[in-house]
Amino acid sequence: MNLRLLLAFLFSTQLVLAQSGARGTIRNAKGEPLPYASVVAKGTPSGTMANAEGRYDLPLKPGQYELIFQFLGFKKQAKTVVVGSSPIDVDVTLAEQSFNLQEVNVGRSKEDPAYSIMRRAIAKARFHQLQVSSYTARYYTKST
Repeated sequence: MNLRLLLAFLFSTQLVLAQSGARGTIRNAKGEPLPYASVVAKGTPSGTMANAEGRYDLPLKPGQYELIFQFLGFKKQAKTVVVGSSPIDVDVTLAEQSFNLQEVNVGRSKEDPAYSIMRRAIAKARFHQLQVSSYTARYYTKST
């Protein structure tokens, strides 16, 4: 009987600890959810991703954490939170971030490197033929 009470107490304690953490919604400036944005508790291995509706649930033990919210094309945002014995709601709005890339010119300014490789292989053909007195090849070709 005492063993059952002890096990019940241990499992109920873990259930209470597992219920603490941070949860909320990650949105853009227009209020639209950001699906699959990432949430990480800095300095810990704890992290999660939002679902398709931008909602996340990050289980954490009670304590103070710095949560980092990220999504491609948006500025990273950090929020310091204090987690108690029950989950806290942390809703975040991420601002868009634009990147300017350098100009790239695509053109046919040089010869394809495959041509020079083939020319060198053809030039050494006679050398390789003299290295081998005979050879056989078995091959299979499937064609339609």
